Amino acid sequence: MAALTFAQIKTRTRRFVGDTSTDSDHQRFSDSIVEDTINGVMDEFASESLVQKGTATGTVVTGDNEYTFPTDAYKVYRITLGTNERVLFALSQVDLDQFKFDWRQDGNATPVFWYPTTGRGWKLYPPSSSEFNGQTINYFYYDMPAVMTSDTESPDFASEFHKALIHGSAGEILQMDRRLDEAAPHVQKFENFKRKARARMRALEDRAKEYTFRAVRGPGEFNTDPVSDVFIKRG
Repeated sequence: MAALTFAQIKTRTRRFVGDTSTDSDHQRFSDSIVEDTINGVMDEFASESLVQKGTATGTVVTGDNEYTFPTDAYKVYRITLGTNERVLFALSQVDLDQFKFDWRQDGNATPVFWYPTTGRGWKLYPPSSSEFNGQTINYFYYDMPAVMTSDTESPDFASEFHKALIHGSAGEILQMDRRLDEAAPHVQKFENFKRKARARMRALEDRAKEYTFRAVRGPGEFNTDPVSDVFIKRG
């Protein structure tokens, strides 16, 4: 399915709400209202259905150092180290407490896990030994789409979901205009698109969870996998 441009999304949204005039003096809804609505609906769709992925890199520093997630990350689903992309496994600090009560006293070694700290921070466990100093940290995450401003731009996620923005925006504008009966089918189609996208992403995550890992340390065992459920607050 061909990608839709911002201009095409705006035109089709206006067609659904019955406001197709190109003369600003005769438009019921200004261009700024339509554009802001589309970008807002795009944020809602991306955050609820996790259809947009991003990647970024960082650098390992020896010792117990705190790292920061990429600024555009909404949900991190994998972190790997080095050019061979060795997977780190996600744990919480509560998990670590249950796994090994004195884990905070452990010295530098080969990192196996990562865990969130506060805000957008996270750390390696065990803390990195010197042999990993300077290695690449590879982030894989769901991100929020960039605001569209140019008519030639398209949403960054898969084109099969671009129509969701038309129906979501038309439904929202019609609701603002108190035309609830007209809005209802568009709102329903928007929800259907979100459900389809969520199902697609769940299938991909389930596939990733087939690659499980068991770490044994001391008397305890802990089962985990490379798919993280860590969400990150924006801003």
